[in-house]
Amino acid sequence: MRYNVVRPWMVAMLLLASGPALAQRYVCMQSSQGEWCMELLRDSAPQAVDNFLLNVESGSYTNNIVHYSLPGYFIKAGAYNIAADGYFDPVVSKGVIGSEFGHSNVRGTVSMDKINLATNSSTGFFFNLDDNSYLDLEEFGRFTVFANVVYGMEVIDKIESLKIGDLSETFGSHFGLLPLDGAANTSQVGRSNLVLINRAYSTNVLPGAVVFPYQCSQTFSNDVLTELCDGSVTFPVNVEGAGPYEVTLDLVGSNPSPVLAIRPDSLKPMAKLPTSHAVYNPATKMLLVPSVRTGSIIYDDVQLLLTNEAVRQFTVKNFKRR
Repeated sequence: MRYNVVRPWMVAMLLLASGPALAQRYVCMQSSQGEWCMELLRDSAPQAVDNFLLNVESGSYTNNIVHYSLPGYFIKAGAYNIAADGYFDPVVSKGVIGSEFGHSNVRGTVSMDKINLATNSSTGFFFNLDDNSYLDLEEFGRFTVFANVVYGMEVIDKIESLKIGDLSETFGSHFGLLPLDGAANTSQVGRSNLVLINRAYSTNVLPGAVVFPYQCSQTFSNDVLTELCDGSVTFPVNVEGAGPYEVTLDLVGSNPSPVLAIRPDSLKPMAKLPTSHAVYNPATKMLLVPSVRTGSIIYDDVQLLLTNEAVRQFTVKNFKRR
């Protein structure tokens, strides 16, 4: 079923995650309200975790919406996307997921939603906002907990605090408790009022957890500026005419040349630049990164050109392989 809300402008981004996707420890979601990350409970809920990761890696949760909020209990997401033409599209099921109850539904846990009390949804999930251990009981469904929020729980709480809109008369019962940001009334709801999950990605490194200070491992000596960590690089940069910043670029394409985009809200002013840093020249739109490690390979003098200002994307133009 499709639900027309608003004709939005959309740019689809493809995340190219490094390493075996189904072995990743965390899934992070970047939303219109901020970012959160969940630690996956693979030992207790392997089916649910593998199914969740398949949805993440296939892009099922790109442009997803938080479609249900019951303050004090839970918020739901995963079941519906907003498409480029402005419709709500149910996320396509990837099969039946059996019950794997093993952890209590307490605050901060993430559980598979259900189509009915007997059947797990293969797409929808919910965040427990409080101690909902009654959901552990057979008569209430014994909901399967498959993850814990370990980063950004304050973002989940922020979504809980948003105004609730009842759009069930127009769009069906699934949208009777829709969290909305800033809409004066339900007749004026547009894309900007929805809680959108813009991107979901799997990773073994939580945001801000890179070491020394811009690398994700210490397998090699730290003699380069930055390292590709699960599809991202973070480094200090001197923006000529503006000053020193720290920035994160996400790898969003690779054909024919690698394309990287500035992660939203990642550009942060720095008090002082370290000796080794990147340089961006606004006049030439060229970003020069001294060195980048990808696995055991080091690239020096990496030149990236700003090729799409609207979505802040850079294309790799030149480099030297060490």
